[in-house]
Amino acid sequence: MKAVDADSVRIREIVEKCLQAALPVGKGLPKEDEDWLESDTVDSMGHVEVLLCIESAMGLPNLFAQVGDAPPTTTRSAIEIVQKALPGEAKSATEKGRKHLSQERSTGGSAGIVGCRPWLRTRYK
Repeated sequence: MKAVDADSVRIREIVEKCLQAALPVGKGLPKEDEDWLESDTVDSMGHVEVLLCIESAMGLPNLFAQVGDAPPTTTRSAIEIVQKALPGEAKSATEKGRKHLSQERSTGGSAGIVGCRPWLRTRYK
């Protein structure tokens, strides 16, 4: 497998893992060109969650805000945008993304929920 192909596979894995994390229980990954929103794969909040996860995992903050067009709504379009943003540094970025996703899954830290009203501010462990 060529390095470019290996990088594409790694990027796809990261995009699909981020998408999988936002899917409702029991829902499978959509086809490569299936629109996540139109097919009800994820709702609008889930879509934002997927995009933020990809940006974080790839170490590319605000990537999708800088695209200029509408944010990607398919696996293929998300992969293509990430690939365009990574010329020459794709290997290190995809490795960083894999490590980040592994660490996210392995950390057993506490979660917090913070409300917008003082009387709603509560932390759960």
